[in-house]
Amino acid sequence: MSCINSFAAVTFIFAGLVAWPQAVLMMFGTVIGGYSGAYYSRQLDPQMVRRFVIVIAWVITCYFFLRR
Repeated sequence: MSCINSFAAVTFIFAGLVAWPQAVLMMFGTVIGGYSGAYYSRQLDPQMVRRFVIVIAWVITCYFFLRR
C-alpha cells in the first residue's frame, strides 16, 4: 500500500467510517483475486492475455462513450 493510501485508510478508520464486515470481505476477495489472477496469467499465452485486456478496455471505453 502506498503512503497516501495508508494515510487515507488511517483517517477513515479513526473517523469511524469503515464498514468492517464489508471491508474484511473485500480484503479476502482482493487477496484471492490477486493470487489467482497472477497464477492464471502466467499459465496463459502472454499474447492472449494482452489481447483480452485490450478488448476489455475497448468495450469499457465504448460503453462509457456511448452511454453519454
